[in-house]
Amino acid sequence: MGLESKALQKLGLIMLMVFSLSPPFIGVATASEPITPLEMAVFGKKFEQEPLLVRVQRLERALNQKAVPTSSLSYRISRLYAVQKQQAASASQAQAIQFYNKGVDAYEQKQYEQAVASYEKAIALNPDLIPAYNNLGSLLEQLGQYSNALQVYQKAILSDPKNPLLVRNLAIMYEKTGKIEKALDYYRHYIALEPSPDPNIARIVSEYDTARRKYQNLVDYAAVASEGSDGKTLIWPSAMMPIPVYVAIEADQGPFLKPVQEALAAWESATSGRIRFREVAQPELARIHIILQDGPLSHPYLEVGHASFAFDASTGKQDRNLHVNVTVNTGERDAPISLTDRLSQVRRLALHEIGHAIGIWGHSPDPADVMYAQPIAEKLSSRDVITIQRLYGIYSGDSAVTRARRRVLQSFDRPAFDRSRKP
Repeated sequence: MGLESKALQKLGLIMLMVFSLSPPFIGVATASEPITPLEMAVFGKKFEQEPLLVRVQRLERALNQKAVPTSSLSYRISRLYAVQKQQAASASQAQAIQFYNKGVDAYEQKQYEQAVASYEKAIALNPDLIPAYNNLGSLLEQLGQYSNALQVYQKAILSDPKNPLLVRNLAIMYEKTGKIEKALDYYRHYIALEPSPDPNIARIVSEYDTARRKYQNLVDYAAVASEGSDGKTLIWPSAMMPIPVYVAIEADQGPFLKPVQEALAAWESATSGRIRFREVAQPELARIHIILQDGPLSHPYLEVGHASFAFDASTGKQDRNLHVNVTVNTGERDAPISLTDRLSQVRRLALHEIGHAIGIWGHSPDPADVMYAQPIAEKLSSRDVITIQRLYGIYSGDSAVTRARRRVLQSFDRPAFDRSRKP
C-alpha cells in the first residue's frame, strides 16, 4: 500500500479559465434582460448596457462557438452554458491534478499534514482522481489513522469498484480495524479482479474457504471441546448458578466493560439460561475472574486472550472451589484504530475466552465459529450454540429426554445478567 514514485505520479497540467457554474439562462430572451451569470463569469459588467443579441454574439466569440442566427437567443445561451460548464469541469480537473502533485511533493518533503490537505483538495475538485485516494489512504495508514484511511477507500471504491488496488487496500484496512469477515469478502473480490494476486492473500483466503467447505455440514464440535484440558471436562453445576464474575478493569478502561457484559449475556442466551452469571464487586467473591489488559487485539504470535482453570491434583477432577481466570486484551493504548473498532474486537475476544471458561476447552475447526483458534466471527454461530448445549445436555436434537429436560430448564424464571456489580 505504499506511495507510487513521483515520476509515475506526476500528471501534466492544462490550465484553463475557471468559469462560474451558475444555472443557465432559460426563457425568451429580450433586449431588456439583465446580464446573465455566464456573462458575469466571462466579461464582468463591462458590456451590460449593450443589447442582448450583441452580448450573446460576444459570448459566442469568447467561447469560440460559431453563431447560429436562425436559432433563438434562449437556445444560443443554453448552448453557451453547456460549453462553459464543460470547460469549467476541465479546469477543475486540471486544478485537482495540481493539488495532487503538491501532495506528492509535500510527502517527499515529509510535510505529511500538508500532503493530506493537498490530496483532500484534489479529491474535492475531482472525485474520480483515483491516485489521490490511494496516496491519501496510504498516508493516513502510515500516520496510524486507520479509521480515516478506511473511509477514504470506502469512498474511492464508489468511483472505481473494479480497481483491484483499491479493493485490496480497502480489504487491508478492514482487517486492520478488526472487521475480519468484511476483509475476507473484499480479499475475494480482489483475487477475482487481479490476474496475479498477492500470493499471501490468496493463501489466507484459500485456507479459510477450504475450512468452511470442509466443515460446513458439521453440526457441532463437542468431540474436540476438551482437547485443551487433556480430556478433562469443565461443567458448571446448577448449584453454582449464577456464576459470580468479577471484571478487573483499569480506570481508563470503562468502555470495555460493556462488550464483556454482552459476551456473558450471549452465552447465557445460547444455553437457554442453563449458564447464568452475576457480576460481583470483589474478586474474592468471584468464580470467574476476567482481567482486561493492554495488549494487541490480533497478532500471529502473541496472546490476545487466555483462560485457565485448575483440577484437584489428587483426584484429577474438577476442584470444588473451582476458579477460572480469563484475560482479554483491549488493544494497545496508542492503537491506530477507533474506539468503536476496539470495542467490537474486545467483544469477539471475550466471547471466545468466556466460551473456554464455561467448558469449551478445545477449538472449532471452522473459522465461522467464535471458538475457532484465531477468532474471526463476531457472534455465536449455530454450531457454537449446539456445542455448548450438547456439553450441558440441553441440545434438543439429542433425545426426547434431553428435550424434556430443556423444557423444564426453560420453565424457570431466570433474571438476565446482573450488571449492577453488586456482590
